[in-house]
Amino acid sequence: MNKIFVYFFVSLFCLGIVFALPVTYKGNISIDNATGNGVELKVVSSLEEVTTTVNGSYVINIAGEEGKNTSFYIWGKLVDKVIQPVQTSVVEYNLFFNKSANGESCSFDNACINGICVNKEVVGVCSSENYYCDNDGLCDVDYGETTTNCGGDCRRTTSSSGGGSYTNYGSKTIIEDTSTKQSLIDTFVQDGNPDDYRVVAVGDVPNTKSTESVDSLNKVLSELSVPGNGRQTQEMLSSSGELTVTKGVQKYEIKNKQTGKTTKKTRVTLSVTSKKDGQTIVIVEVVPKGVANSADLLEFFGVTPEVLESDPIVQWTFTDTKAGDVYNVDYAIEGSLNSVASTSYGIETDNIVVEEEPEVIVDEPTTEPEIVGNDTDEHGCIGSAGYTWCEIKQKCLREFEEPCEEIKGEVTSEVVNPAPEQGDNKFIVLGVIFVIIILVILWSYFNKKKAKLMAEVEE
Repeated sequence: MNKIFVYFFVSLFCLGIVFALPVTYKGNISIDNATGNGVELKVVSSLEEVTTTVNGSYVINIAGEEGKNTSFYIWGKLVDKVIQPVQTSVVEYNLFFNKSANGESCSFDNACINGICVNKEVVGVCSSENYYCDNDGLCDVDYGETTTNCGGDCRRTTSSSGGGSYTNYGSKTIIEDTSTKQSLIDTFVQDGNPDDYRVVAVGDVPNTKSTESVDSLNKVLSELSVPGNGRQTQEMLSSSGELTVTKGVQKYEIKNKQTGKTTKKTRVTLSVTSKKDGQTIVIVEVVPKGVANSADLLEFFGVTPEVLESDPIVQWTFTDTKAGDVYNVDYAIEGSLNSVASTSYGIETDNIVVEEEPEVIVDEPTTEPEIVGNDTDEHGCIGSAGYTWCEIKQKCLREFEEPCEEIKGEVTSEVVNPAPEQGDNKFIVLGVIFVIIILVILWSYFNKKKAKLMAEVEE
């Protein structure tokens, strides 16, 4: 009996090997047309990953699904992909790799022409020094930039008192405030981790101020495709005064530290100052189609506005204001814009209490009471008593007491086993082999058992 178990487990082991037979890849590795020594080679298939250090040539056995991609990486950079061939194949495959120049991405020092990969733990860049100046106007500590080695990016500014200040570097400023970072990240990645992103304020666009007339706003509201959208604001205009709107435009670059991908956003901030207590302030923003052709393309922060027109025209409302308080609204647009040629309206008026419309009581005409039983139909059914004609049963009935439907006989059903989906032929073959092995083991066992019994009978 012990032999049977041995046969059984050996057969299972053999089947496991058949299911994951490796492919052997072998060949030479050339780095910049020379023999590659000390090369980190990583091969990734659909089933496993193998990493090894290679001197000149390599031999790697790796299991994978036939027909799926197997990828080859040298020093962390993808160099080629091949289609996994039939199992147990031996494939001769030579690999070629050219080292990266300064400024190109990297993960290993050896992958760079000058042998230095700065910030390789996150998003590395090749350099000839232990720092890299990318001349993008940002003093980037991740790349080792300082006012000493990268003066173009880390320009020193001097305060009016003559003291040195190093807080403002060039035309870009790293945003450290978590709430500001989070609000910008959330415009394209919900619940993104601020620590995974570097948010940079780009440039210094000066604020602009404008005071648009009430008449001009009235014209905008009158031309809405749905006039009712701006009705309440129009009713306020006759008692409103104009407010000066200050517009700030700030460009941002949001870089994912893991992938290196950069997203550009332009954020617009509108500000008004209340002149008196207890007022209602309305800010209306008309965004030209050249900036955004739909309100769906605007991303709002904090207070969500009412969309008056999808073109877009949007409106923010603040009630019960306090004199001297500043009220801000923000929205963002995809891309990097030096200016946003929108028209901003600001008005202020006394708080308006929207009176509820008086309830209109309509005197319904009185009718004579209907006499039950005096409303028979053409079949003689009394509708007021709940009777209707049933064509199937040829009589008047109340359906909540007796349904108007045929009496159905028993319904029999036959469960049809669906045909099994046709799988990979090799799995069918392996299944047949497994069954044959089990049958052979059982036949051997019972044959020996029979022979033993026969021998005992003869004795």
